Amino acid sequence: MERISERESKLASVLMALMICSKLMNVAIPKVYSGGIQSGMITMGLIWGIFVIYVFIYRKNNANLKAACFIAYFLLFFIISNLIYSDHIRLLTLHFIEYGLAGFLIAGTGFNVEKTMRYTAYLTLILAYPIVLLLQSNYSIYSESLGMGISYALLSPALTIVAHLLYYRKKNDYLIYLAYAFSMYLLYQIIVRGIRGSILCILVLIFFAVLNNDRFRGTFSIRRGAVLAVVFIGLLNADYLLTATANALSSIGIHIRFIEKTIALGNGIGDISNGRTDIYSVAIKDFFDSPIWGKGIGYFPEVHGINYPHNLILQVLGEGGLLLGIPIILVIIRIIYDLIFGRIENRDLRVCILLLTSCTIPAAFVSDEIWNYQLLWLLFGILLKKVVPQERRKVSLAQQEIEGNVIE
Repeated sequence: MERISERESKLASVLMALMICSKLMNVAIPKVYSGGIQSGMITMGLIWGIFVIYVFIYRKNNANLKAACFIAYFLLFFIISNLIYSDHIRLLTLHFIEYGLAGFLIAGTGFNVEKTMRYTAYLTLILAYPIVLLLQSNYSIYSESLGMGISYALLSPALTIVAHLLYYRKKNDYLIYLAYAFSMYLLYQIIVRGIRGSILCILVLIFFAVLNNDRFRGTFSIRRGAVLAVVFIGLLNADYLLTATANALSSIGIHIRFIEKTIALGNGIGDISNGRTDIYSVAIKDFFDSPIWGKGIGYFPEVHGINYPHNLILQVLGEGGLLLGIPIILVIIRIIYDLIFGRIENRDLRVCILLLTSCTIPAAFVSDEIWNYQLLWLLFGILLKKVVPQERRKVSLAQQEIEGNVIE
């Protein structure tokens, strides 16, 4: 097992914390430093700079053949798509290298999960003033709601701090206590004013946290089956539950945006997806037009005038057909399978995968763009660079033990 020094662990954990807070920094920094500042360039420039320093000092990144082939495969699709299209694909390629590739590479550093969460809490406190300004500036005479960008920007740091409270709260200090309180404030803002995708992420975190509780993880117990049954019954009766919840809350003067919006859309246009089903139909048709190799990355905005299909699976199937879709789908299935059945033995990695999955995959299935989603590629990288190799070592050690017993 490779030993990681304390200094290396701290630097790598700072990198991870910056990645988790990168979207938040992008929207919060301009609130303090106005004048057309390119906050995204500053944030990712800082992250790439620290990563280069890390590699230069420690001269390593936990790459392996499977992870290298995985990321090279997608880079190949980008090269081919750049030969087909000329406008939006250029920007997507830049974003993928700047955000997606950065997340995938940083996944191989020697970060510590507890330190990452703690540093995320500290960084969120540093950004507290611009965050409050950001939340206040989104009140208007027309709407008190938070947009998609702000909701997701707040979500990842807030859930990370909550995860520290759930799994590492014994390792705390006064700043952490303050961060816990601030994260509750952020979650309140997200739940009351945020979009439905961010609420879905919170529910998924709760769901996976229950299934991966140490007391019954790894076995299909009655409790695990009961959780799955309750979730399934809840989905079947979602309309009734949402209406009952909205009526109960409104009776005491509380209005939660995502519940009321869902009910209004269902009653008004009969489509709680807010028009996404029409976009999905277009994406599905595009996939069947070219099911093997797709139509190229970046085709959707150039052909249909829509940035992306608002669904991760439909996006990769439409852009690259089965050739591009199958690797992504298999990785996502593997992640969800491991979390539902508690297959990740290492507690720190399990918490890390659980957190990143909750922050990214639900959002990617309903609203976000895959190629510049740094935390999603960070998740893929951690699975391929840390979880899979660790399981392979475990199997290898078990085989050696069996062979040794046979020889004896």
